[in-house]
Amino acid sequence: SSLLATVINNSVVCPQGAGNGVVAIVGAGSRDTEVINNTVSGCQNGVLAMGWSGGSDAGRINGVIANNLLSVQNAGLEFHSEHTPALPNNFNLINAASAANVPIGPQTLLAPARLVSTTVPRLRADSPAIDAASPAIVGGSLTTYELPAVDVDGLRRTKGAAPDIGAYEYGDAGFRHVATAAGISGHIDHFDHPLA
Repeated sequence: SSLLATVINNSVVCPQGAGNGVVAIVGAGSRDTEVINNTVSGCQNGVLAMGWSGGSDAGRINGVIANNLLSVQNAGLEFHSEHTPALPNNFNLINAASAANVPIGPQTLLAPARLVSTTVPRLRADSPAIDAASPAIVGGSLTTYELPAVDVDGLRRTKGAAPDIGAYEYGDAGFRHVATAAGISGHIDHFDHPLA
């Protein structure tokens, strides 16, 4: 039997380094897994692909792991080789003590992620993730799954020469404003310095 699992455009933040980011597990048969444009911050590990305890050694995880920002404590990518003989990974940014236990794709970056913070994993202006994702992979996932061209905040997915690695696209600003009776005059809501 075969199962498709897609994990696209999510932000995973682990409090105090507990837990793992994205985990793909197979018991028997095959699992097609696409993990694309996610941000994992503060967790023990970034993306794990492994067999179920007591499952068949013949179980396989196929698919693609790409455009993910993995700022974690231990391993960015942890694949159990008997279950992932052909699971490609590329265009990821890995900021971890151990990058991966498998060969990493040639466009994967091993560098500090330069995030606002571990708990607010948006990109800073100097992040190497900016414009470093694969436009073909982003475009393909948006088309295949009929997703809107926005990041996890609902802002434009591509603003520069290419999409950014991870769930957040750098460059736009968004804000939320709650109207109160004190701030409304007639039918007009007043507010000053919304981004301050």
